[in-house]
Amino acid sequence: MSELGGTMAVAANAGALPDAADCFSPEILHAAIEERATARIASQARALRLSQRLKVSATIDASGWLKDTAELRYKRGRGGTIQPIMVRVGNEVPDADVLADGGVLARCREYNNAIDQLRQLSLQLAAVMPDSFAPDSGTAFASARTELAQLDAMIAHRQATRMGLGTVRLDVLSGEIAYFQARGAELAPIVQAAERSASTAWEGDTEEVAIDGGGGQ
Repeated sequence: MSELGGTMAVAANAGALPDAADCFSPEILHAAIEERATARIASQARALRLSQRLKVSATIDASGWLKDTAELRYKRGRGGTIQPIMVRVGNEVPDADVLADGGVLARCREYNNAIDQLRQLSLQLAAVMPDSFAPDSGTAFASARTELAQLDAMIAHRQATRMGLGTVRLDVLSGEIAYFQARGAELAPIVQAAERSASTAWEGDTEEVAIDGGGGQ
């Protein structure tokens, strides 16, 4: 192909492309601005709607980082409990997923209740199994006592590794709730058995004191 022919071919191909000026025409720019404004208004309306339903501040992640997940920002309260501060929701998460199981506040209550139940079991076991009492190694009593004695450390460790920096994804929070509830369900019968055993021992001691006292009169 001659140089002149090549130049004409390039010119013809260039003519087939859209004019660069058209890409930045006022009409296209105006439509793009309107689209972004509409999306921003819709995002703000959704955040407000979720905040009202959740009773905690909610924002929509416009960066695309969260996508189909949501995360909770919280502050640590008494005994490892958590208090919600804000929920950040991915733009692909259905509202129903965020509001499921009673919403964020209900999930926080479930988490706190599960921890409080373990703490109550720890107090109950300590009442019938003081430090001076050493249960046989390898028994359920010994295992429960060790686990409940380390409850604060366990809560702090799990929060640091799974809920670090005061932020936790809602699916991770649900997993933590299930974990602590399962620990409570497993430990409760052991603590109740220890209480029954201690009660039986105390009743035996009382009977011995009554018999000794009656014989001395």
